[in-house]
Amino acid sequence: MFSRPYLVLNYSVQALFTGYQNLFTIARSHAEPLIRRVHLLERSLEVPAAGYWKGRYTFSAAKNAERDHRLLGRTRIREILISAVFPVMLLAALRQPDTLRETHILELYDRFPAPEWNRSVRSVFQRLLAQRNLPANKVKTASIYQGMLHLAKHYCHLPACTSCVFKNS
Repeated sequence: MFSRPYLVLNYSVQALFTGYQNLFTIARSHAEPLIRRVHLLERSLEVPAAGYWKGRYTFSAAKNAERDHRLLGRTRIREILISAVFPVMLLAALRQPDTLRETHILELYDRFPAPEWNRSVRSVFQRLLAQRNLPANKVKTASIYQGMLHLAKHYCHLPACTSCVFKNS
């Protein structure tokens, strides 16, 4: 068994926190389009399949891989970034205090694309926002995704769901 996280030990060139601080600094200092900043952050969590998983999708027989596969897909990478990396980096900016970094992190987070929606997010969206004809680029962001997950967890997944204030919204 591993005493420390396997991915951090085997795929990290520098300390993880310092690496993300550098990535956010690079993203802030260059006038890159949003999509390039998103790809920069996503690539930080890409881990190529190796060994047993190289060319396999399941535990069954190997299949010829047409391209290199990653152990984490785009959806999972985005979930990790918006649920773990962004909050930790924002907390660090708040504690230092670094208002420029804080502003940049919040701006990037507000525009960062959401992962694929799960059933909970789709359900909250249908109840609250589907009739409002909002543009997709305004709705499919990390901040809206996290907000809908929060609403689902605190209002839809509880026994009090039958008395939900959003039921008829």
